[in-house]
Amino acid sequence: PQRTLPAAMSGHGSVEKAEEPDSKRQRTAATFSGARDVKVVGFLGISDYGLGQLEVLAQRYTVAFATTKKHSAAHASGLDTKLEEFCKAKGIEYLGSVDANSANMLERAGKTDLVVIGGYDGILKQPIISAPRYGVINTHLGMLPLNRGCCPTMWGQLHNLPQGYTTYQVGTAIDHGPVLELYEAPKELGCLRDTNRCVYDALAAAAVSNFARSLDRFEAGEALAACSGREAYHKKGMPNDAWLSF
Repeated sequence: PQRTLPAAMSGHGSVEKAEEPDSKRQRTAATFSGARDVKVVGFLGISDYGLGQLEVLAQRYTVAFATTKKHSAAHASGLDTKLEEFCKAKGIEYLGSVDANSANMLERAGKTDLVVIGGYDGILKQPIISAPRYGVINTHLGMLPLNRGCCPTMWGQLHNLPQGYTTYQVGTAIDHGPVLELYEAPKELGCLRDTNRCVYDALAAAAVSNFARSLDRFEAGEALAACSGREAYHKKGMPNDAWLSF
């Protein structure tokens, strides 16, 4: 059922944007009719839920390559080692830190049916987005397009927005593209009851748990929904320049 979502709050670190007409949005991967025959996939980036998604991918497909983030990130400390060990155990080519838009990665992606982002921190350009047969999909821990950009679980709590995640087909607009799955968490998640880490962990677990079913629908040729409605984009950084008032 359709429902109206609350407007995103404005403020430092948050930019509300009007919805753009479809004609002005960059094209994502082509729209396909019928089943999507996915056999070979690539994997970009690392995160808690990304590692879980990679495990799902390795059970279903040939994973041609896996990378870490483009830049070192404190919150991903230790995950690189886990990823490398997993790749070694599964016979997946581990590439470490890469520029996903490089000629080498463009060539690699062109030999896959699908590339999955599992926590990559670079912005993908159109050539790499279009290289895989069925494009690139990503999972964002915020409900799109209402909660785009950085730290979506934090902004969700600060602005009293619905918490959830979106698995979508990547385009050149950040955190915006045709939607495969839009998951809304129970209303009691977040607010004053939970820390932001609790919110993140709950959404990450749900994203991994539901990922196989999302892939089933993708392979079956299910049409992706438009990413539409009220939207806001949150820039990198803390609200109010990290000043907190009690």
